Order: sequence, then C-alpha cells, then structure tokens
Amino acid sequence: MTRVRDEPLLTEAERGALHRDPWFAALPMLVRHDILCHCTVQRHRVREPVHAEGESSMRLDAVAAGAVGIGLRRPAMPALEYLPAGTWFVDPSMFGGRERLHAAAVHGRTTVVSVRGEMLASLVRKHRCLEPALLQLNHDRVAAQFEVLEELTSLPLEARLARCIRRLCDRFGKPEAGAIRIALPLKQDALADMIRVSRQRVNLQLKRLEGAGIIEVSRELLVVQPEALAQL
Repeated sequence: MTRVRDEPLLTEAERGALHRDPWFAALPMLVRHDILCHCTVQRHRVREPVHAEGESSMRLDAVAAGAVGIGLRRPAMPALEYLPAGTWFVDPSMFGGRERLHAAAVHGRTTVVSVRGEMLASLVRKHRCLEPALLQLNHDRVAAQFEVLEELTSLPLEARLARCIRRLCDRFGKPEAGAIRIALPLKQDALADMIRVSRQRVNLQLKRLEGAGIIEVSRELLVVQPEALAQL
C-alpha cells in the first residue's frame, strides 16, 4: 500500500467515479476542489482495514476504485454491506467524539481517498456549507445500515438473500444481455456473513434460485431474471 497527498495521482476513472457521487456532485465546485486537493490517496492490493486502530473518527472517506466492506466494530461483525467506487462515507460517531462504530475494510484491489482530522476540521471552518453536508452524509449512511439491520431481524432467509442480491445489483450490477452481472467477486462465506446465516444455508438457497432460473452462480453472480428476484 502506498500513501500520497497529490490528487492528480488519481486516475481519470477514479476522479470520474468520485465526481459522479450525488452527494459530492452537489457540493460547490470550490469545496470539491479543496477536498480533493487535501486528500490522502491509499492504494490497497490486499484485504486491509481502511482505518488504523484508535484513529479519530473525524475523517471523510471515499471509494475511488474497487469496493469497501462495512461492518460493526463492537460487537465485531464481518461486512454487512459493500460500498462501490464513487461512494463517500463517514463514521456515524464522527460528530459525537466517540470511538468508531463501523469497521471498514477493502475488498480486493481498492483505492480509498481520505480527508482526516484537523484538515477536515479546517475545511469545515472554511466552507460553512460543508458541515450540514457531512451531517446529511452521516444520516444517509446510518439510514442505509439501519435498513440492512432491520432486514436481518425481520425477514425470512429467502427475502433477506433476495434483498441482499438486489442491493449488490444496484451497486455493482453490469447489464449483460437482459441479465445483470454483479461485478464483485464474493465467496459464499461472505454472502452468508452479510445475511448472518451459515454458508451451507446460503448455498442451499442459491441452488434453489438457480434451479428456478433466477440466477446463475459463478465467480460473479449473474441475475438472469431481475424481475423475479424483485418479487421475492
């Protein structure tokens, strides 16, 4: 992993992904410029945590390429969801001065950009619109994870798996001859962790969906019938 402080070292595709995010795109141009000029670029080639142990939660991150898995720190949990390239995110504890609530780890080769600590505080003081924007980003992140946690406690296995696959389609889906290929290689163990069941139970459910012609199981999951999946 290398760490640099020069935004031009981002590739054109990485910069494009960051600018396409609706939250970031809604910021004034000068704010976007200052954020990218003061960011740290981290290039990860293996599965690594995004944040160091004990690091301040006063930090703005974005996935420039690849994917980042988000789980809970306490109790320690594997990733509940994966964020695709172009996603900006903060920890829910950012404005409370508490320890981090989330654990973030890269999934495969991933580029993460960050504005940390005092630099982020300095930008918030400089740009009055940035604090409410960060509060909104924080709210959206909490709401998204609350939805996932609610599904885990209220839905049967088939519905949980279907919603999990649909969420992956929305974030990582690539159209392919009327189907949708999820461009995120996930082992069945990781999929099982996301819906909090055993690998065996997920494997059985995937076989049922494949037998019904709804999906095809391979290194990258193929959703053959998105409409049928949406009805589960």
